[in-house]
Amino acid sequence: MLVELPVEQHNFKVVRRVTITPFDAFGYSLNDSLRQPRTFVEKTGNAVHIRTARSRIRQLLLFRPGEPLLPQALAESERLLRQTDELLDARVLVNEQTATRDSVDILVYTTDVFSITAGYELRGGPGSAIV
Repeated sequence: MLVELPVEQHNFKVVRRVTITPFDAFGYSLNDSLRQPRTFVEKTGNAVHIRTARSRIRQLLLFRPGEPLLPQALAESERLLRQTDELLDARVLVNEQTATRDSVDILVYTTDVFSITAGYELRGGPGSAIV
């Protein structure tokens, strides 16, 4: 006997809207929606951290508004997001509160990895440098 997963009932419905919510690297948890940065270190880390752009997250999704939601698109998109170096965790869900018989809204939540990168390049003759 096959067990139907809750998201399978939404296969081939039209994706109406995709809402992407990226969270900073410190103090947030995708498992606990009430968790927020509390300590000085968490708040300071988030202040200097550059959050992953929504456009970068959108590039990795295997569905777009106006298209039918294909089987496994949610799970595979979540896997692709987690494989990136910029993201620690990701959840891709159907918003059950707004789902209708023929369309769905998708919620994408991500947690960033803290990274500060710097680079330099020496080019040209003596005394010239690009930082």
